[in-house]
This record gives sequence, C-alpha cells and structure tokens, in this order.
Amino acid sequence: MPKAVLSRNKQCTCDPCRRPLAMMIVTGLDSLRDAMIGGLVNIPPISDDECTRDFPCKNGGECEDTPDAYKCDCSGTGYIGVDCETAEPVEDVLTLNCSRYEVNNITTHWRNARRRCVNNGGDLAMVTSQEIQNLLKTYIYDNNIQVGLKGFWIGLNDRSREGVYRWPDGTRLRSGDFSSWARSQPNNNRRRSYRGQDCTLMWRSKGLNWADDYCGDYYPRNRNSLGYICEFNAC
Repeated sequence: MPKAVLSRNKQCTCDPCRRPLAMMIVTGLDSLRDAMIGGLVNIPPISDDECTRDFPCKNGGECEDTPDAYKCDCSGTGYIGVDCETAEPVEDVLTLNCSRYEVNNITTHWRNARRRCVNNGGDLAMVTSQEIQNLLKTYIYDNNIQVGLKGFWIGLNDRSREGVYRWPDGTRLRSGDFSSWARSQPNNNRRRSYRGQDCTLMWRSKGLNWADDYCGDYYPRNRNSLGYICEFNAC
C-alpha cells in the first residue's frame, strides 16, 4: 500500500485553514455572544446564594442563606460544627453511676495493668455489684473483646495477705458482699508458682466469672493472655 504524502506546497482550500488561530477564537467568542444575546444559549447567572452555589452543609444539614453568611442547621443529623462536619460525641455505654469503665484487650500482667490505669487517672475496676458485672459482661460479649484472651484483670487481690481480698481503694471483700467467683474459686493454686494465685480475673472459659490467678509479673505466661479493665471517676 503506498504511503500517504502531504505536499508542502499544496494550499489548503478550506476556510479554517486560511484563518489565523486568534481570528478563529475571536470569531467563536463573537458567535457565542451573539447566541446568548439572541437567546439561543441559556446560561444561568452566577448565584449569590451560598447555599445553592456551594452546598456547604454536610451530612444532611439544612442550609439557610442570610444577608451576612449561610447557616447550617444540624438538628437530627448526628453531626455538629459550622458545616455539620463533626460527628456528635456518643455517650460512653460503659458509664454507670459515677464510674466509667474501659475494657482493654492489650495483654499484660496485673501490676502493669494497674499502673496503666493509674497513669490515666483511674485504677483497675472494682466490680462490686451484679449490675457492674452484667454491664461489663454484656459489653465484652457484644463486641467480641474476649476472643483470643484468657480473661481480664480486675482490681481485687490478696497480694498483701493471703485470703484477705481487697479492692484497689483498700476496701476488704467480706462475707455477704457481692462476688462472682466461678465454681471452686478462689483456690490459690501453687502448681506453677510457690507464691500462689493472688490476683483476680474475669475468666473467659467460665462465663467471665471470677478466678484467682498468677499475677503474671512472676509468671510470664499470663502476661500474654490477659487484658484488663480500668475504672475512672465520671462525676
């Protein structure tokens, strides 16, 4: 097949080829202007209403244009801010009376868990009623936080004196006080440590009922399997 060859000397006979580019642009603009004047092209004027021009309100907010500026009504959207751009804070579902609870699935030993809670302004949780026990269990199960863990450290312990269990504020657990020990607990098992079991956990395999266990700072295995629950003052 012969190649196509464009002759350098051949003159273009079509009208656009002979017009300079600038002339073509000017002519095009003139034609657009004439069309607009003649009503052939309908181009709406630029709006001064910021609500319809910029649609500034986000997440379903209702926009109201005022002489000074627009205003977004965020009512019922679940968002706040000038443009309804920030999600409203949700009330902590783990707040009960004057206490707020925080369930952590970061594994560590009991003493370090308590240190972390204290450094954040709280302490390991005091589970002193069935209401608190149920609140924590429901939250943990609903969010599957227990998966992969042996359980969660709480504040109850008998580290100072064997058999005398106390909460972090020094309150002694006495006969008749609320407790949620699993069957045959506490048992102070010494099989893996001569010091026995002095710290309390909510035990996953026993329905998050309590058990005494090796505190972990001298039994490394528990450092890698137990999360912890902090309690903070919410009043």
